[in-house]
Amino acid sequence: MDIAKSLPPYDTKHFRHGLLRNLFAYYNDIFDEPFYEDSEFEVDDYNEHFVNAESTPVSYEEMYITEDLNELRALSDYEFDSKKVFSNYENRKDAADFTTCIEQMTNEFSTFIEDIIRVKKIFMPFVDELCDHNSYPTTQKVIDTFQKYRGIVSSGSMCMGHTVIETKKDPILCETYRFTSLGAFLYFELFKCIEEKFMPVKCRNCGRWFIMKHTTFSHYCKRLVSSNPPKTCRDNAMSHNFKEKIKSDPVWEIYNRAYKQHYARFMKKKMSKSEFAEWGDYAIELRTKAADGELEMEEYQRLIRI
Repeated sequence: MDIAKSLPPYDTKHFRHGLLRNLFAYYNDIFDEPFYEDSEFEVDDYNEHFVNAESTPVSYEEMYITEDLNELRALSDYEFDSKKVFSNYENRKDAADFTTCIEQMTNEFSTFIEDIIRVKKIFMPFVDELCDHNSYPTTQKVIDTFQKYRGIVSSGSMCMGHTVIETKKDPILCETYRFTSLGAFLYFELFKCIEEKFMPVKCRNCGRWFIMKHTTFSHYCKRLVSSNPPKTCRDNAMSHNFKEKIKSDPVWEIYNRAYKQHYARFMKKKMSKSEFAEWGDYAIELRTKAADGELEMEEYQRLIRI
């Protein structure tokens, strides 16, 4: 819910706890059982957000479901009191207004749940498959994956327009977008990211999503996982991968052992900084040749120690 409330269009809607209960309490007079006594409803609180100065209800499009998903619970069954509803015009209007409000809230809640399910069942597998290798996906890879996941459709619509922003220098003409659902927003953002060579990726260390630029491919994010010393998920992954490579690859094992020996000489001032740097370039060249099979292991081991 916290994430949803930070994204369009839900960032501009009235996520207020208890709105559903308050709605029942506000129209308490047309029900066959009292509701007001069992609620935390306050008239001023409702009027502040849903009634203007002339006490006329605002547009129903501004009334939204606000209960936290983990706190939703069934209310008691309430039925209109037909005698009260049909006793006068005001009560009939209240019954119609109440029904419209409930319908609006139900439709929005249904759309919201559909969007959440779409993220879980379609968007997440889609981007997971795009990044199932060790390089940024090609245009053909994006097309093939999109063809496979044709279920990626937005529930709702998007409107594009333009607005002028005044600056100290000159006015700027900017594009503006309005989304009617979370699904429409995510659909637009996902493919805009891909178009601009950015990719949402799920970190293989912490499990959280991050945006990766195509110039720095990684399955690991840069969020801090420790502060002393400061290390990120990517740092830990690189360290782990390096250790695994040393264990499983004799070329790297020999290189790492030689590196430690020469670094110790440098620290004891038996090698100058320039000599250590020169050896480093030489060692990488030997390591590459050994990995490519151009240098026998015994010869590689002998030369890298010099």
